[in-house]
Amino acid sequence: MVFDTILIVQLTMCVIMGIDDCPNAKQVSMENEWTPAYYYYSEGEGNIHYDDDQIIHTGIIIHELAHHIEKTEGKDFREVCIQYGGTNCDVHE
Repeated sequence: MVFDTILIVQLTMCVIMGIDDCPNAKQVSMENEWTPAYYYYSEGEGNIHYDDDQIIHTGIIIHELAHHIEKTEGKDFREVCIQYGGTNCDVHE
């Protein structure tokens, strides 16, 4: 049920952020990871893995979607992340 909520929030944020190709989302368990989610782009598709053992909130989802916009549209990650209220927008600097 929690992962279903994450999917709904991600789809909603894709609409709000103007993302036509919303990344695939997968539920995983990431042992000893510092982050509850991560984005990766592979074979022309964006993917976000969400750790099913950690709390996921909207700011984390926005953070990962900002990576998607950076990769697919060439926009600045930090600016997009801050614009839509993501968390840890400076973490990659």
